[in-house]
Amino acid sequence: MLAAGLLLLIATLGGTLLTFLFDRSASLGARVCMGACIGLVLLATVGFLSALWLGLGFGCILLSAIVLLLPMFLLYSRMYRRLILDSLSASKQAVSSSPRHRTVAYLVFYFAMAVLLGMVFSRAVFERPDGIFTGAVNNLGDLPLHLQIIASFDLGHNLPPEDPTYAGVGFAYPFIVDFLAAMLVRTGAGVISAMWLESMTLALALALPLAPPAALDSQSAQPAQPEPPQRQNPGAELGARLPAHY
Repeated sequence: MLAAGLLLLIATLGGTLLTFLFDRSASLGARVCMGACIGLVLLATVGFLSALWLGLGFGCILLSAIVLLLPMFLLYSRMYRRLILDSLSASKQAVSSSPRHRTVAYLVFYFAMAVLLGMVFSRAVFERPDGIFTGAVNNLGDLPLHLQIIASFDLGHNLPPEDPTYAGVGFAYPFIVDFLAAMLVRTGAGVISAMWLESMTLALALALPLAPPAALDSQSAQPAQPEPPQRQNPGAELGARLPAHY
């Protein structure tokens, strides 16, 4: 499970660095959230394409990790290196200048969200000596299908993918999320742990935007400067309301 967590961490890091290519004003927290989603999508996509060539094994996973580390080369660019350092500095300054009670409140909020989500996903699928169970009613019909798809990639070498139920039939189901879980299983995680890690990573990436916008903006710690009073010009307002031919 440690190797699976490391693989997800590499994907998140690579995705976070890629955000500097298209967004130069986002805060560090928002970048990490975007990077987690981008990184997992890229990890699954690169892994699937390489598995078509190498099969789902050590070589496929190693190649995928190397590709996800390629955004590190952005640090060789002076412009992107400055953007990254400025983002880290702005986040550090925002945390240090924020009131202590607000920082504690945010930490408590995110910790509570992590615990809540962890408990929910731990009930989505769990194992007992007499079988595999789920605590979600909607999962009764869906869970066996996903377990079957993951097993077809991990144990059945179902590449190119065919329908795991009907041999020789093309697979039209959106299976990439299950392929990512199969990759995590190949790194040593159990199938239930792989599904939990994948779900927690994506769900926590959605937790930060639930905070007030002020928590996401690194410039929010700066007190707002009052705008100077504007001198009213009744004539200009009246002229704006009159038709153009007057």
